[in-house]
Amino acid sequence: QYAAVEALRNGDRDVAEMCTAYNQRRRFLVHAFREMGLPCFEPYGAFYIFPCIREFGMSSDDFAMRFLKEEGVAVVPGAAFGDCGEGYLRISYAASLENLRTAMERLGHFLEKLRGERGELMLGVLAPEGGMLTLRRMVYTRDVAALGRLVEGEARQSFPFRPAGWRETRCPAQLFRSSFFQTRLRSVGRAWWRREEPLLLLALPAEEGRPFPLECLFCLGRLERVEGQRCVVYAFREEEPVLP
Repeated sequence: QYAAVEALRNGDRDVAEMCTAYNQRRRFLVHAFREMGLPCFEPYGAFYIFPCIREFGMSSDDFAMRFLKEEGVAVVPGAAFGDCGEGYLRISYAASLENLRTAMERLGHFLEKLRGERGELMLGVLAPEGGMLTLRRMVYTRDVAALGRLVEGEARQSFPFRPAGWRETRCPAQLFRSSFFQTRLRSVGRAWWRREEPLLLLALPAEEGRPFPLECLFCLGRLERVEGQRCVVYAFREEEPVLP
């Protein structure tokens, strides 16, 4: 009872911290699933998310079991919640952001395998490992869609990729490990980023009548049009701002 009284009197700060953490994880997962091409509804009232896996033509039970066996990640098949849940997975984000990142990396690898089994384009490099050559996939199929469909067993000469352009993100806070930037970018719902090694460039919309984005660094930003929108562009080296 004393513990309950203490929580009611002085627990608001802890509640706020957990809400912030769950919001960050939620936005990270929504962004990750959309990047992988898995439709999902953004949850607002719980710490579960339901990505759609219907494109793979297997039951949610089979998908979950195979994902567990091949990648070591446990998810709940949507069919466990009734017929309307078939074709979906239930994934909890009551876990650390670090563990969620690892799980999404493994899911991305798993989806590439499934799409490859359907005959979609899979690219990679052969790298020596343990006295053998191991195929390391390096790009997503959508990134090289212009090549068209490869015939089974066909090989093509590699080609240089163009420098990466701007990529949109709905959660720029996830680009940083620093709580300083995560806190200040939490309310930003849209931004663009790209890497120009060793720099990370971040473009934040500069909307008329609204506060200057990342006002604490205003003297280090430059105005530029990005994807047709007026933005303030910042450059970071190992999460330290530099003159762009």
